[in-house]
Amino acid sequence: MVWVKRVLLCWVVFLLPLVILAGAVNLIVRMPDFYQFEFNRTETPKTINLNVKNDDFADFFSDFMWGKKKEFELLVANDATDQEESVFPPEEQAAMERFRTILNLVSMAGAVALLPAAAAYYLWIRDGGKEQLRRAFLASVALLVVYAGFCVFGLLSPGPSEFLKDVFMGGSFSEDGLLYYVFTKKFVLHGAAAAGAVTAIIYLVVGMATWSVTRPYRMFGRDRRTRR
Repeated sequence: MVWVKRVLLCWVVFLLPLVILAGAVNLIVRMPDFYQFEFNRTETPKTINLNVKNDDFADFFSDFMWGKKKEFELLVANDATDQEESVFPPEEQAAMERFRTILNLVSMAGAVALLPAAAAYYLWIRDGGKEQLRRAFLASVALLVVYAGFCVFGLLSPGPSEFLKDVFMGGSFSEDGLLYYVFTKKFVLHGAAAAGAVTAIIYLVVGMATWSVTRPYRMFGRDRRTRR
């Protein structure tokens, strides 16, 4: 049983920061507020000559990422032909569907990964290992900083950023398409900053909860463990 507890504690140290970081990214890329902020800032639809309001364009991306829209297809009326046409070409639709699928899988994996972390908290608190649990959480904070540094490096460096595009979207976007002008470098960096802020908030909440449940019981100003 001891080795199981130690494995679960390592799970908290190494995987809890990854789960929270991935969860924050998942939340940001689905929030309509983030897209609205970016599209209002850059006037993206106007820049790409798209007859769509900024908020509607933002809602389209958010609805697709949440799964409210099955396909990444935005139909806009063509004044010349008086018919609706799809804005995004098939390759960009496939790229976004791939991106959403991967994020959905990451979300499910993250939800499952929280179970061992919860088990670690339960077992160590039950068996009087509150101090060890606190140390594990502090170690996870340090690793979170390291993971965040790798993420920033990956986004800013040409080689790793291209690799990330290949993994999540199947490659870079063509300048002839629209996503090239939507997912700009600033857009990605702003998204990373927002995800970092959400991660910090979640970690703060988890940290406060951890300190609360691992606080030593005291009686008459002394720790019960030292009471005679």
